[in-house]
This record gives sequence, C-alpha cells and structure tokens, in this order.
Amino acid sequence: MRASTCRILAAKDSIGARGQQRLLSVVAWGRNAEGQCGTAGNVSPLVLHPSVVAELEGQDIVSLSAGSLNSAAVASDGTCYTWGSGKGGKLGHGNSSDITTATRVESLVGRTELQRVALGLNHTLFLDQSGSAWSCGDNKEGQCGFGTSLEVLAKQRRQEWNLSVQMAKFAQGIAQEYVETLQVKDSSLPSPAQHAAAASHLFSGSGGETKQPSLGRQAMAPKLLDHSAQARELEQTREMVAGGLGMSELSADSHFGNFGKGSSKQGTDPVKVALGCVDTHSRAMGCIPGHHTTPMRMGHDEHGLLAAAHGKRDGQQESQPEERGIGSKRIVDIAASNHFSMLLTDAGEVYTCGGGFNGELGHSSSWLTSASQVEGHVRQALLDNGGATAVACGATFSVALTASGRVVVWGGIAGCKPPPEARRAGGVVVAEVMGLPPISHISTGHHHAILSDGDRVWTMGTWLDKNGRRVGTEWGVPKELEGLPRDGIRCISAGARASAAVTDKGDLYMWGCLMAEDNARALVQQATGVTKSAKESAAWMWEGMGGDNGPQKIPWLPPVHSVQLGAAHVLALVH
Repeated sequence: MRASTCRILAAKDSIGARGQQRLLSVVAWGRNAEGQCGTAGNVSPLVLHPSVVAELEGQDIVSLSAGSLNSAAVASDGTCYTWGSGKGGKLGHGNSSDITTATRVESLVGRTELQRVALGLNHTLFLDQSGSAWSCGDNKEGQCGFGTSLEVLAKQRRQEWNLSVQMAKFAQGIAQEYVETLQVKDSSLPSPAQHAAAASHLFSGSGGETKQPSLGRQAMAPKLLDHSAQARELEQTREMVAGGLGMSELSADSHFGNFGKGSSKQGTDPVKVALGCVDTHSRAMGCIPGHHTTPMRMGHDEHGLLAAAHGKRDGQQESQPEERGIGSKRIVDIAASNHFSMLLTDAGEVYTCGGGFNGELGHSSSWLTSASQVEGHVRQALLDNGGATAVACGATFSVALTASGRVVVWGGIAGCKPPPEARRAGGVVVAEVMGLPPISHISTGHHHAILSDGDRVWTMGTWLDKNGRRVGTEWGVPKELEGLPRDGIRCISAGARASAAVTDKGDLYMWGCLMAEDNARALVQQATGVTKSAKESAAWMWEGMGGDNGPQKIPWLPPVHSVQLGAAHVLALVH
C-alpha cells in the first residue's frame, strides 16, 4: 500500500577498503508471524531487534518494499525476491503459501528485469526496466489490471462461494471418518454428528465473528492425540485428505503435519484441522477463482491464459491481446493499495484500476478492471502543475507529486473533512496541498501521508502513537514535523500507523506506532502459549517499535541507506 520516493543512490558502500565497493545488507524487525521479516534464524512471531535477511546477503539490493504482511526486494540485475504472506498468490511463486525466507520469483527470470515492486493488501505490482508493469495476486476487484470483465469477476465470486461449500462438505467427511475411528476407543468423545455440524458452522461463519459451538476441545484433546498408538489412524487420515485433494502427500508443515504436536494454530480439534487443511491446500495450489499466482503483464486485456480460464471453448475464435491504456505506455512509477492500483507514465499521466468508493480512483466509475487515466478535476490539477512525477496511495485516497513540486490528493479518509479548497465532481474530491515549498518526497500509510522537501517533513491525516491513541492533523492540511535534525532527508516511508525518515548522514528516525504492546502480546501468546507481557523485555521499549513523543532516533543501527515500513514490520538497507 505504501509508496515512497527516495533519491536514487547506488546501493553500495563506497567507503570500502582500497576503493572497493561493499554490498549493503537488509535488516528487518517487527511482526514476523507470516515470515515477513525473512529472518531464517529467528522464527519468533515478533522480531524485537534488527535481524539480517540472510538470503539477501551477497546480493546487490537496490529496492525494498514492505507490505501489510509481506516483503519484496529487487537486485541490481533485475532479480526480484518476495517473502511473507502468500495470500491470493501475491508473492508470485505459483501458489498462495506463506514463505519465511526471501525467495526469487522464478516465473520472471528470463522474461524481464525489474526495477521496483509495490505491495498491495493481497496483490503485487512489478515494474520492469523497460517500463512495463506486471501484477499477480487477488484480482476480484480488478486491481491487477487484466481487463477482466465485470461478468467474469461476478462469476469468480460465485465460484469461490461454491468452492467454499464443497470444501466444507469435504472437511465434514474427514472429521466424521476420523472421529468414527476414535469413537470406538473412547465413548466420551463428541459424536460424528456434532463434528459435522461444527464443521458446517465454522466454515460458513462470518469472518470469525460467529461464536463457535463448544465441543469440549480441552477435555478431548489429550484423549485424541496424546498417545502414539493413534499414529496409524492419523496417517490414514492424512492419506485420505491427500487423495481427496489430488496430491501425492501433504507437506510436513501442513495442518495435518501438526497433528499430535500441540499446534498452536489449529489445536487438536479434528474439525478445525480438517477445515484448515482443506482450505490451506486449496489456496496453496491456486484453486481459488480470481487469484493469479504468477505475474502477468498489465495492459494486455484478455490474456490467453485468462481467456482459457474464463471458458473459451475449442473452435471459438481466440481473442488477441489488445493493448489498451497503459499497454502502449512507458511506466515510471507504481503504487498498490488494498483494492486498487496506480501507475504513472513517463508523460506524467496517472492511471488507476481496481475498486474504490471514496473517489480514490480519480474517475467517475468506482470499479475499473483495466488501468484508466484519471479524469475531471484530478487530471486538470495534474496538468496545471506540469504532470505527475511520483504516485502513492493509502487505504482510501491517492497522492501524486507533480513537476512543479506541488502535491495533489484525491479520495478521502474516514472521519476527516476535506480541505476548504477541495473541489468535488462526480463523487471525487480533489485538492492541491497549499502553503508548502516544492516537495521532493511523498509516502502514504493507511490514513496519513508524509511529505518532504529534502530538508523538512510534513504530515497530514491520522495515525496512532505508541500507546495506540489516534493522533494527527486535518486531511489535506499539512503540519511540519518537529524534532528532526536539519541534516537533509534522504528517504521517507509511511507504514500503516507509523512513519520513518532517513537523513543524509544515515540516521533513521521513527514516530507513530509500529505495533501496539497489547497486539504484540496477543501475537506471542497465540503462537507460543506464553502469557507474559512483551513489555517485560527491555527490547520492547526500543525506539524501533515506535516513538512516544515525535521522531525518535533509532539506535543500534549502522548508517541507513533507505527504509520501508509495512503494516507492522520494517525493512532497512544498511551499510
């Protein structure tokens, strides 16, 4: 979601001995439950100190991206690495599995060389060195820009619902057969009928809000799985699931691989294990409609693969890829949000695609499946200022830096009034940020943006302080950030609820809330069962987890070249 502009510097340390250049290192900290920190030697759900991303050592990394629950890096040779949450296929590895180590996107090797990556909620944009944009992940709002028709998107939603029903039935069968096997040994276990009803209830629940029926899991857990004599039945269940999914076997780290090991995620309830196993492997195999697990080039509506997936029959005339909008343009910048994407051409034109109901698309339509140029007051504001030179997008708003150094914003933030000088037309609110010197850097979080002229930093919108309290300024009305030294600003980055700036001296400053203590405590407890407060560790008080009173200089770090903030984790390129 976040996008930032930094000065283009060689990602090498020029202070190496005898004039030799030394590659920089990537370090990470923060939330790591999905592996987004990429620290192979630290599997903790929370990384409380900077840890090196070992798989990137020896690589000449020139660009970093931190998303909500995933990360990406690009090397000078155009190779791309992604890791973290793979939901929707957004990592580009051909599946939807989480990956805990930085892994090269093999599907792009030999096809193109990249220069940067933008991470949305469940989709990813790739910008190659020739000026073409690629995308992968969840496309159910059209955010991947493949030009998928609304009819097909609607069909995919129906297919996903039908698939969820089939998965629920299959999981019921697994749970029922498993419990019937063990029922013979222990009559106190819940009946197959209870488990079948629970499976249906759990799977059709509304995002976890529906209260789960009590099956006496705490009482039944030791009886189910604490005895090695039951290993045979468990192995039979695993084989049954693998056969039903059309797989030779289930991986050792799957939900069934955790049977009898006290898995903190699924516990020992066969119903939940069955549901989790079916759902996880279906998503991992890319079976969910509307999920594209390998990158495809944007701007070519109706790809051959998509046409086949959408039901083109033999004998029908094959539609040729049609270049529309950005297909014939050279792209120079990209940005990705929850459900929409932004692209900037070398002519200073801004294109958007996806879904948005707050005017963030800069278009009269709230749903665009092909990248379309912004229109109306948004386009005029950009033209009046010489065209755009950089783009960024928050959860429900968009920002563009123009050639004149002025910033144009459109869309909206819940609870924030638009600035007095804003113009409204066709449901789109657009404003030029006034009263600032020429801006050179922009970056956006969920509900805030930060701007810099290379010397000072301004903020607008809302974010959270370290105690989880909402703070900030009026939307579209920037306020200068106090507490930063006048050392020159090399790079800025806005995360979900925190922000950061790197000075020309290589010092890193952070403010806002990277991750609240109660959230961190719950995360650790969920993963480990430990109920102690995260604050008991002195590391929790480290400024790298957020600043209480404005910008805080981050200790323990060598000189920083650039930084990227995700929803609750940080990536930094250091000397």
